[in-house]
Amino acid sequence: MSVAPYSNNSTRTRTPSSRRLPKTTNRLNQAIANKVVQFPKARTEELKSILRLEKISLFIMLSLMLTTLGMYASAVYAPKLWSENYKKLGKLQSDERDLVTNNETLKNSLANEAKNPAEGLTDVQAFQSIFLPTIEETQPQIGNRQAQQRNTPKEEEEPITPVSY
Repeated sequence: MSVAPYSNNSTRTRTPSSRRLPKTTNRLNQAIANKVVQFPKARTEELKSILRLEKISLFIMLSLMLTTLGMYASAVYAPKLWSENYKKLGKLQSDERDLVTNNETLKNSLANEAKNPAEGLTDVQAFQSIFLPTIEETQPQIGNRQAQQRNTPKEEEEPITPVSY
């Protein structure tokens, strides 16, 4: 009974071997795998300087890109935003003019109604004025207990101030 070369039933499993490859290729692959390629010192310095140059150029590219975006925002977006806000300002000024006009119309109609004697409104006379006393003229009302405390030396030194101050 014959068994397939890569079947699991065989007791001896075959692995892809390098026996089929020419021996020179096999030796070359082993030499490359075993040997670490070392560059001369001048070569490593060149590589390091190339890496530094790459980092510097990346930084310059990013800064130029951010500058371009900033210039775009100032050249395109800012005037657009200014235009929208200017339209809002014009609408607010128009609304303000309408409110002033309506206010003055109401004042005029109230003045015309006040002139009508049937309304019962009269002009203000000097003897009809009400005068309120100033704050210094009014005396705070003090209870008996507070009046006794006010006469003590402590209270005479410190003025009484309202709680809300």
